[in-house]
This record gives sequence, structure tokens and C-alpha cells, in this order.
Amino acid sequence: MTIYYIHNFNLKNTNIIFFMYESSLITIVFTLAFFFESIMGFGGLLIALSILSFFLEIKALTPVIIYVGFTASMVVLFTDRKTINWSLLIKTIFPISIIGLLIGVNLFSNISEAILLKVFAIFLVVVTLKSLIFLKLKLKLKSYFRFPLLFAGGIAHGLFSIGGPFTLLAVKESFINKNSLRSTMAFYFAFFNLVRFLQLNYLKKYEFAEFFLMWWLIIPISLAVLLGYRIHLRIPEDIFKKIINILLLAAGLIYITK
Repeated sequence: MTIYYIHNFNLKNTNIIFFMYESSLITIVFTLAFFFESIMGFGGLLIALSILSFFLEIKALTPVIIYVGFTASMVVLFTDRKTINWSLLIKTIFPISIIGLLIGVNLFSNISEAILLKVFAIFLVVVTLKSLIFLKLKLKLKSYFRFPLLFAGGIAHGLFSIGGPFTLLAVKESFINKNSLRSTMAFYFAFFNLVRFLQLNYLKKYEFAEFFLMWWLIIPISLAVLLGYRIHLRIPEDIFKKIINILLLAAGLIYITK
């Protein structure tokens, strides 16, 4: 798979035209993506990265991805944090997923952009197949699959800040309603993005300031999340699940067909 970028993305680009193009594209895509994430509970980064990777390199985008992912999650938690399933996070998700996260960040730091793109393409195919098999056919996951799925979710988050699909598949039966799913996954993303940021900074892969060079994204992202939250409250449970399936399938098809 060969990708032809318009040019090499650089957040510190001194060419005002290129920087305006880059920042405008990133702002529009992330705002729309997180509007939908606020409705679904997850999927924003998956959608945004699937679109932006057509034009910009994943590694160059990573500081923005982490910043935006953390910001959007904190906005969600501000609107709804009482329904977080702390027991599920502390006893089930974190012990396994954090190990995968640390491994994923190290893999990200040591592989090329070309390999990273191939891994991302495979990841999207797997997510698509997962959506079709487990949501369309309503198959129930055996308990012994929980460990490898949580581990895979941690690795995926370490690579792309997108561990939600595997993690949700492993624990989706533990949520009593969509509010609990939404708030619990928001905390998961916020915490894991913070850990990924600290690890990448420790490994000196990015300068500290690079994570905040597009600080203004917090404004459109926050507005998109809050608007999506209002719509989310009006969506019935069955439609909510169908939209998740469609978004994941669409994201996978977008990337594997380009």
C-alpha cells in the first residue's frame, strides 16, 4: 500500500499557508469526529485518524491525537462522571490493558511510518470483522477471550490511542446502560492518553511543547462534545448500538479501500 502525502506534516511549520491548511484540516476532522464520539461513547479518534491518514503521517499527528483524545474525554467526564464503573476499570481493564499499552508505545517508537500504516490497515480490518461478527449476529463472547482482547486493546492504544474497539468488546456486557459505557470509556481514554503522553515524553520521541501547539482545539472539540451529548440523551439503546456498528464498519472500509 503506497500513500502519497501532500507534504510532510510538521506542527512547527513556518510556512503560513501549509500551517493554515494543516490546522484547518485537523480542526474540522477532529471536531466532526468527536461530535460523533460524544453520541456513541467512542470512535472519534478511529474516524479522525482514518480520514487524516489519507493526507498526513500518523507519527507526526500523534501529539495532536493524544491532546485531542484527552481533552474530549475530560469534557465527557465533566458532563457525566457519576456512572463510571470503577470496579470494572480497576479490577478488570487496567491490570491487563496497561501492560499492553506500555508495549504498544514501545512498538510505536521503534517502527517506521510505512509499517505503522500497514498495522493500522490490519487493525481496521479486524475491527470491521469484529463489528460484523459480534454485533450483527449478536454472538456472545466467551469469558476466556477477555484477557487477550484487553491486552490487544492496550497495544492498540499504545500504537494509535485507539484501544476502544477491543476493550469494549471484552467488557461490553458489564455495562448496565449507555451512560455507564460512555463515562467509563471516557475515563479509560483520558487515563491511557495521559500514560501514553508521559511515556513518549520519557522516551524523548516528542518535545513536551509539541503536544500543546494546537491548544485551541479544546474550544471546537468541547463544543462538539457538548452538542453531541445533548443528542446522545435522545437516542434509544438499540439505535445507539447500530450507529456504533456502522461507524466502525465505515472507518474500516475507508482505509482498506484506499
